[in-house]
Amino acid sequence: MWGLSDVVTTVGHFLEAAVTDQNRTKIVREVCESFKKEAAPKLHLLPKQTIHADASHTNIIVTPDSSFGFIDFGHINYSCRIFELAISLMYLMNNADDLVGGISRMAGHFFAGYYSVNPLTDEELELLHVLVAARFCQSLVFGAYCSKYVDPNNEYLLETARNGWKNLEAFWKLPKEKLLKTWREISVNNN
Repeated sequence: MWGLSDVVTTVGHFLEAAVTDQNRTKIVREVCESFKKEAAPKLHLLPKQTIHADASHTNIIVTPDSSFGFIDFGHINYSCRIFELAISLMYLMNNADDLVGGISRMAGHFFAGYYSVNPLTDEELELLHVLVAARFCQSLVFGAYCSKYVDPNNEYLLETARNGWKNLEAFWKLPKEKLLKTWREISVNNN
């Protein structure tokens, strides 16, 4: 269900039951349509590896001596390497109210760190924007569905939604080329 390569099918299955706001539904459909046109035909070209697939701030433990580790290995799978970065960037960018200002630059520093260890192919870079948006959609739609029908008293299910709908809309409006240019410049300046 959380596999990013299947986002169009899985999100489409839950969307109508989970989300009643027409503007939100429209954005999710736009992202899914872009994923279907841009990403799906190229997934076979992307480098694969085992990924954690849920590397969010809630799944990282930092000790007082600054060592760290991951928890929650329920989504580990063999998939497109770029999915790991896209998922992490989504959660990182959803931790603030101001996506357009400093948070997209902060995400650029995270991108730079990842890129310094795992340089991305042109295909991966080209798809990063739609992949981040697709993870926003997954988290928001599944959270809404589970909160509504599965576990209504579980506040954690709506964690992404606190800023998520607003941040998805802001992120989706960011010009892909401008965002990638900023992130690449940060990457070059950090080396």
